[in-house]
Amino acid sequence: MKFLPFPIAFIALLLFMVSSGVCAQPKTAQIQTIQADFTQEKHLKILARPIISTGTFTFAAPQSLRWQYI
Repeated sequence: MKFLPFPIAFIALLLFMVSSGVCAQPKTAQIQTIQADFTQEKHLKILARPIISTGTFTFAAPQSLRWQYI
């Protein structure tokens, strides 16, 4: 079984939660955009220190997604 890279898997989970109503707010306050900062660490045996990436992602309904590394 092959797993998706972390950013893609996270986005897929987030979109599933929003579309399925897991994160749903009452009908009077539907979420139109979500924005967050993130820190991603990748640990490899051949490196003394982990590779650290930071950035932001923004999702705006209905079909807008931005994933930005800083």
